[in-house]
Amino acid sequence: MRKTKFKSLVMFLIVFISAFALFAQGSGEKAAAENTSGFEDPVLNIAVFGGGYGDEYWYQIVEMFEEAYPGVTVNMQISPTIGQIITPQIAAGDWPDFMCCNGNDTQGLITTMKREKAILDITDVFDSPALGEEGVTLREKMMPGLLDSRKYAPYGDGRIYFAPFNCGPTGLVYNKTLFEKNGWELPKTWDEFYALGEEAAQQGISLFTYPGIYPYYWEHMLIAAITAHAGVDAINAIMSYEENSWDNPEVREVLEEFVRMAQGYVLPGSEALNHTQSQSELMMDHALFISTGNWVESEMADAPRTEGFVFAMAPAPCVSEDETSYIRNDGDTFIIPAEADNTELAKEFLRFLYTDESVKLFAEKSNGVYATADALELVEGIVSDGVYGMYSVNNQPGVNAVVAVLDAVPDGCNVVPMDVIWNPVPDVLAGRMTIDQWIDQIESAYAEIRSYM
Repeated sequence: MRKTKFKSLVMFLIVFISAFALFAQGSGEKAAAENTSGFEDPVLNIAVFGGGYGDEYWYQIVEMFEEAYPGVTVNMQISPTIGQIITPQIAAGDWPDFMCCNGNDTQGLITTMKREKAILDITDVFDSPALGEEGVTLREKMMPGLLDSRKYAPYGDGRIYFAPFNCGPTGLVYNKTLFEKNGWELPKTWDEFYALGEEAAQQGISLFTYPGIYPYYWEHMLIAAITAHAGVDAINAIMSYEENSWDNPEVREVLEEFVRMAQGYVLPGSEALNHTQSQSELMMDHALFISTGNWVESEMADAPRTEGFVFAMAPAPCVSEDETSYIRNDGDTFIIPAEADNTELAKEFLRFLYTDESVKLFAEKSNGVYATADALELVEGIVSDGVYGMYSVNNQPGVNAVVAVLDAVPDGCNVVPMDVIWNPVPDVLAGRMTIDQWIDQIESAYAEIRSYM
């Protein structure tokens, strides 16, 4: 009796497995028959940094792409720690076809790929026609001068390897309503900056707060401040690890102005805060300014705030009144790995992301702005007044934009420049480290980097 039941069960499993195999085969043939996209390989694997802009845009744009290219399937991994997730996959030879990466590269993945030249040359994508626009190349659709910067053409040969996503302004973020209520003018110089701090202190408001746990946020202000006083050539020297690029009299003057903040101008306890905690302090009017970027409103969408709070952005302070103000522009990047299996479909996906429909969808779902020349015009009335105002700082008279990114360190070098430059800031502001010690530490690390060149 038991043998009969066992045989029956075996026969049932054989029939079931055979039927499932036929069904799977039929499904595969059906999928292949429905692939009218024009791409031989219709499967695209993407890895996306899911940061302050949320996930909703990405799920919807993937769906739109699949609808626009029948038969295409997009497999997406999305996470705030996407670098950690895909690094072991990459080590095993399993590369994504397309990546959206955190512009700050806190996990070091972009730097490693750049150093190892593991990124596909995508110059041809930007020299090709923009989707849906007659007689316009994708290059012509981008913000002027952006693709010429070392952030997107990192090897100095004019070839484009990184594609801009949401490149936008970073700098001094503040509450517009608080300034209007008190009749405060935005400071142009460092002296005006600290004078405003004295006035705010009378109301129990600190001049500044910052995420001491992530001190690299200072780059959003200090890079622009150095550019304003020392010039674009000086900031390029810093980004390319030139000798004495930090031990430069004009750079030192800016650092000395910056360190004046240690004289009671920083919100107490800032050293122990992360980025969202410090931004929350700003939103409760406990501090006038924070150094961060245009993504802050989306990132803090659900955070408590004072009544009428409106995000706004100002350029970094200048040493003197006659200097040109600068605003640093930065953002997340798109990458197609050189070892990707499906580079052609990845290139088409990249083109698709720059369409007007995609730009408007990003504004609607993420309250963000793409790095296209007409993006601000397209998203007016879609993004919040705060985001629109922050992006508009690029168009203010007397304000120039700077795009600055550190060069990849050479093969074999274990120096992490972002850590060397910015991790000492809490010690400097707390008086545990002098400016000389800070500069010497950076210059020593830069010398080590150059020894591998």
